[in-house]
Amino acid sequence: MADVYAVLAHVYKMAGLAEESEQLRARLFERVQSEGWLGRRILELGCGIGEASCWFALNGFRITAVDRSAEMLEQARQQAEALGVTVDWRQEDIRNLDVGTDYDLVLAMNTLNELHSIRELEAVFQAANRALAVGKLLLFDLVTIRGLAEQWGNRDRVLHDDPQALTLVVRSQFSFETFSNARSYLIFRRGGEQQWQRLDGSHVIRGFALQAVGTLLQRTGFKVQNVLNANFASFDPNDDQTGHAIFIVAKERDL
Repeated sequence: MADVYAVLAHVYKMAGLAEESEQLRARLFERVQSEGWLGRRILELGCGIGEASCWFALNGFRITAVDRSAEMLEQARQQAEALGVTVDWRQEDIRNLDVGTDYDLVLAMNTLNELHSIRELEAVFQAANRALAVGKLLLFDLVTIRGLAEQWGNRDRVLHDDPQALTLVVRSQFSFETFSNARSYLIFRRGGEQQWQRLDGSHVIRGFALQAVGTLLQRTGFKVQNVLNANFASFDPNDDQTGHAIFIVAKERDL
């Protein structure tokens, strides 16, 4: 199967795949601003088709946006051009960033579950540490292991169904051995002259023990300020109802 984001790039917006993440990102940004965060320079990791990055640019922030998918970045560039905003788009691996220093905020939403190991997660935290000024924030979310097992599990889901234009189905298989979800996407998209095109793609989503994530953040120079669930209440690891953990952490020291 093809790389999933090369396949999804052209239907991502039409299928509404960014909507939930965009709403979460907006609420989180409003939350940290209300708690006193100040800054202008923002680094977004896993920017996708650029919805959030373009919003930040429209609101006067200086934004650098990173994604590994050339296809997703092309969609992002087209959107920025249509809106008349400037974003510094970078095609890079988020585990080994070279995007400068002294950012005021690093944002990684709907991204870090794509990493394959705790070592890769540590590499991203180290890269975020290098990018941030001391005292500034790293914001990220994780689908929890329980969320992957119970909300996705082993089943098929129809993510979008428009009989006239696009149908998107995902098959999910959860492994308790690796705490990972293997997802296969099947896309039927109407092209020109009423013809339909079939596309396939797959990727693996990995769950991480949140206690280990907290320890890793301390080791890489961060202090956890808050962990929230998807309802923006304090996250309770013994009562994980939403299957989602949102971290607000501050850089304490350079590595």
